[in-house]
Amino acid sequence: MRKSILLALALVCISCNGAGNLEHSSMDGRAPVGENTHECSVDFDICHQDAICTNKSGAFICACNPGYTGDGLHCSNIDECATGVDTCHEDAICVDEDGSYRCTCNPGYEGDGQICLNIDECATGLAGCPGNATCTDTNGSYSCDCNPGYGGVDCVNIDECAMGTDTCHEEAFCTDNNGSYGCTCNPGYGGDGWECTNIDECASAIDNCHDDATCADEPGSYRCVCNPGYGGDGLVCNNIDECASGANDCHYYAICTDSNGGYSCACAPGYAGDGLSCVNIDECATGVDDCHIYATCTDYSGGYSCDCHVGYGGDGLDCTNIDECTTGAHDCHEDAICIDNNGSFGCACKPGYEGDGWSCVNIDECALGIDDCHGNATCADEPGSYSCTCNSGYEGDGVECVNIDECATGAHSCHEHATCTDEPGSYTCSCNPGFEGDGVHCSWIPCEPPIADFHNTDNRNITFVAFGDPQVSLLDTPGCAHNGGYRADQQAQMIAAINGLSSQTWPEGYDLHREGKTISRIRGVLIAGDITENGNEPVPEIADGYVAGAICDEFTPFEQGYGVCGEGQLNYPVYEGYGNHDFPYLSQFSSTYHPVIGWIGSRTQYRANVVHSAPVDEAHYVWKWDDIHFVNLNVKPSGADGDHAYEDTEKESKGYRRVDPHFALEYLDDYMSSDAVEDDAQLVIMTHYGPNNSKRFPDEERDALCAVLEDHEEDGKRVIAWLHGHSHKSDFYEWECPGGYDVDEIPVFNVGAPFYAKEENANSVHFTLFRLGNRTLEALDVSASVGEDGQVVYNMPGVATENDKDDDNPDGLYGGWVEVIEKHLDKPE
Repeated sequence: MRKSILLALALVCISCNGAGNLEHSSMDGRAPVGENTHECSVDFDICHQDAICTNKSGAFICACNPGYTGDGLHCSNIDECATGVDTCHEDAICVDEDGSYRCTCNPGYEGDGQICLNIDECATGLAGCPGNATCTDTNGSYSCDCNPGYGGVDCVNIDECAMGTDTCHEEAFCTDNNGSYGCTCNPGYGGDGWECTNIDECASAIDNCHDDATCADEPGSYRCVCNPGYGGDGLVCNNIDECASGANDCHYYAICTDSNGGYSCACAPGYAGDGLSCVNIDECATGVDDCHIYATCTDYSGGYSCDCHVGYGGDGLDCTNIDECTTGAHDCHEDAICIDNNGSFGCACKPGYEGDGWSCVNIDECALGIDDCHGNATCADEPGSYSCTCNSGYEGDGVECVNIDECATGAHSCHEHATCTDEPGSYTCSCNPGFEGDGVHCSWIPCEPPIADFHNTDNRNITFVAFGDPQVSLLDTPGCAHNGGYRADQQAQMIAAINGLSSQTWPEGYDLHREGKTISRIRGVLIAGDITENGNEPVPEIADGYVAGAICDEFTPFEQGYGVCGEGQLNYPVYEGYGNHDFPYLSQFSSTYHPVIGWIGSRTQYRANVVHSAPVDEAHYVWKWDDIHFVNLNVKPSGADGDHAYEDTEKESKGYRRVDPHFALEYLDDYMSSDAVEDDAQLVIMTHYGPNNSKRFPDEERDALCAVLEDHEEDGKRVIAWLHGHSHKSDFYEWECPGGYDVDEIPVFNVGAPFYAKEENANSVHFTLFRLGNRTLEALDVSASVGEDGQVVYNMPGVATENDKDDDNPDGLYGGWVEVIEKHLDKPE
């Protein structure tokens, strides 16, 4: 209250000094007038609280404090910041305060406000920028700039792909990475991802379209479209069966045929067109139907029908007349013949009946003599007919009757050794030469010497003929040897030549005992094996030129030609042996007995002068002329048994034939040891193989023979001659036992054969003529040929023809030789 009053009073007294401050007079009255009062020290100054009181004489001055403005009594703050009178740095903040102001450096600066310097937060690490940001210092501050690919306050990875801020090609896909991204061209495109171009898989053939699909390129891809006619996704395409599915445009009357990727249409039978359009074919109108001539053709859609005409039956394609005669739908007489006609029938009496067919009576042809029976037939009337029956001994249908040749057909009862002679309506049987009986029953007639005084033990004179290998075949049986060819001719030539010898003379100039004299008193003919071609058995397939399985009865023509006692075509007794050709083929014959050996053995009992014989199944035998023992040992003088078979030739190594000596050496040894053979006896042996045949007569067998001969020569029994065949040639040589055996040399004769190499053109035969006298053995090679007139031309000694020559024998196989042998032939006393 007091101050207010004072203030009011003061207002009246105050005067302003020139400084704008108020200058006051002392007004408290307590000081004397004219005396200075220290008003500032008293408590009645009226200066503003923010003013400074300055005492003056008689007055005081109120002056506002620095930072304030006013008259001292009233002071207000001066806002230096607002008035711009502050001294703060430009990079500082002026903060007004009562009576003053403050200068504070702006953030980012440091100093007292009057001076401010920039703080480098980036260098000092005060910035605190994120790890994926870059710090940039600025005046009074800094900036944190996220690295490329990062953003936000914390500079996190920016997913450009998700944000769409990438620059990948539109045909590429974006792949976000930390702080970056990548671009990869989409499948079907090629490039770096920023630039992508379409890949044409079809053109580059990297598509996987099916073989039956078409590849169509598309941007960034391709399409596989199955070709027409195929279905599927293009990767797998399957044929569409348009026919089965009905997805075809074949005509209703066409046949759809499916094919790979398509189909075809063909009009069905009975229709014509291209298959897409088909029209009916009128087969009847066009004449392409196959209806029978007696059928009616009716056309219908897609076909036609055939209907047999009335009177015909069948399916229309084949129409046959309806035979009323067969069906019984007729009224002909029971003894009439119903004659069917087209659509009808007729009746005619059967042969042997007469009438109109509806009424028929029997005709007796036999009584009327109107039959046609043969003259050698009997007529027998029968109802409506007659029968003709050939009389006995004839055959036929009665109308034709021919004589039955019982001989040719084998329907006779003649004996096997009889000749059947056919006669009209019958036949006769007569025993063959050498046999006797009524023809139905025949038995052998034992041989007698043709000339009674041939046998002379006091004055030896033995003339005989020898040859080998006639190889007779059945001349009229197809498939047998040469089927009646050259061997038949040569057999006839051989027989004619031997029979004619008795009209010839011994040749002169060879020191023969009877030279110039008639060849007479021939004792017989020796045949050294191979009398047949195939052993009388069926021939096998391996025989060239033969028919497999043909039964070749070859012994019969041999027997008919050569006989046994001079009763056949040959006029002299025959002494034959068997050779390798007489053995049957193993493939056809397995028995231990075979026909040729059996026949030879059986014939032996009827031969003249036979003194000893082996069993029939061996067929070795001995006969004597004068004092000479002739020994037939057949194949060879070997002791080999029945298991022996040769395997040293091509054919025999294949089992072609099995040649069995049948213990011939044992037979010879036994005979020479018997009482029938006197001391100093002389023997002539006959075999098929000779001692010079090392293949057929090996060393071990020769040694065995020589041992036997040596043993018997100690008793004076010796072989004075050895006759053999097989090689088909005529030759002479002397053979000495090998190995030092004490056996005299043996004269050996290869006695020739009817034929040799060029057989089909052969025109000569060969044989050897022998004469054994008291002191000599004379042997003469003979060749002969028979002309068309039947005349025999002889060559003594024989001559070789072109047919006798071959590469191994350029001069011929028959050299024309004569041998006169004297040693060891003295007739024993």
